[in-house]
Amino acid sequence: MKAFNNFGKSDEYQPIIDLSNGKYIVNFDKVNILDDEKIFKNSKLVGTGKKVPTGNATWRSIIFTGKPTPKMIQNTIFDIINAETSYNIENTFRWKGYSVHLDKENQMNYKNAFDIALATDGSNLPVTFKFNKSGKTNYYTFDSVEELKAFYLAVNKHITSCLKAGWNAKDRLDINDYK
Repeated sequence: MKAFNNFGKSDEYQPIIDLSNGKYIVNFDKVNILDDEKIFKNSKLVGTGKKVPTGNATWRSIIFTGKPTPKMIQNTIFDIINAETSYNIENTFRWKGYSVHLDKENQMNYKNAFDIALATDGSNLPVTFKFNKSGKTNYYTFDSVEELKAFYLAVNKHITSCLKAGWNAKDRLDINDYK
């Protein structure tokens, strides 16, 4: 199930809305707009690109066919957060201007190269990985243990940051709002 963005006055927000046709809208992840804020395109907030006055809010919504239980709502929202977290880990890491795809296989390849470099004082170097820059495939060669270490630590920091953002999103969900 996919969430979509919603926008309105802060006091219009309701956690769950019965549409009276067997469908329910479940709203979550409400963000109140403080002061006049610009809502940017391609964010999880509504992408108007315009300044929005205080008193408004953004939130995300899901439509259910049939009345969902609080546990169904929690599971669905957590599934959405987990998918977004995985996407962010894999697709949003940038290093020295390169887009680095961090799927599980690449994460293991980077870890193995780093572990071998540490264990052998860099005898496996140089090592080359495929990255993207400006939509084109590029190959980057690591010649030193120090540079490979800086890269690998940046990868781990990115993963940890994405996981923490997902955990925080889950922590903000108050399932009591849906009872």
